[in-house]
Amino acid sequence: MSNQRTSKRSHLWPRHVTVGLISGFLALHVGAQAALSQDSSKRSQLKTANAFRVDADIYSDVKKQPIKHTLTLFSESVYYDFEDGDSGRVTVIDVGRNRIVLLDRERKVKSFVSTEEIQLTIANARVQADAKLSAATLKDFQNLPSGETVAVVSNDSIEYRSTLASPTTPDMSAQYAEFANWSARLNSIYAPMPPYLRLDLNELIASRKMMPKEITRITRKGLRQNQLISRLRVIDRLSEDDRSKIARVGAMMAEFREVSVGEYWHQPAVVSASATEAK
Repeated sequence: MSNQRTSKRSHLWPRHVTVGLISGFLALHVGAQAALSQDSSKRSQLKTANAFRVDADIYSDVKKQPIKHTLTLFSESVYYDFEDGDSGRVTVIDVGRNRIVLLDRERKVKSFVSTEEIQLTIANARVQADAKLSAATLKDFQNLPSGETVAVVSNDSIEYRSTLASPTTPDMSAQYAEFANWSARLNSIYAPMPPYLRLDLNELIASRKMMPKEITRITRKGLRQNQLISRLRVIDRLSEDDRSKIARVGAMMAEFREVSVGEYWHQPAVVSASATEAK
């Protein structure tokens, strides 16, 4: 059984992110371990694990209906991310157990990714990435005439702008930042969209112990410009229905058939993943 499981979890990533992995493995492993240690240090500073929910509607044009809806439940330092109601995929980010669980409710399959593997893959990708895509040229706060504060992170290719809101407790800001960081890392492998500016944005927002209320991501290529807008609503408690959703996730994890990450993503939803990365 253990040999079968190892086989299922080998060759987790698309080929474009595995090129050069072996040659740089040792140095990248050290980098990944350092990043994991930094994340662990931040996690140890969390005083309490708040239970709350975040609804996100994602738009390509705010004058039209949203192209995507997600619900994220925060419970006991585990983050449950539900796509598009009762039929979409579910991602369970469980940093305490060093794993991310991927659940496809339509196909009734599951897969697992270790947080260390993700860090290693991201480190490798950053070595190979164009510096223009990975380095922020602007990382600052701006004050609007309305009194709102906007966090801005940008370079020549990508710009993030986020209006901020104060959470009920500062720990909610840290929990959301941890979720957003792992979500960005995972989506960068899936879509792929370089995660580095989004990680910078998360860090900038968390430094003020705030949470995003609206996030706009603008991507530029030549004269073309595209944007995604995510509007978030935070509720500082979980309902009975929310807790029932979490319980059903536990049943899915027990019942669904396990597949490799490559098979799980065999039918990629690139637009969906790209949209999720904006929230």
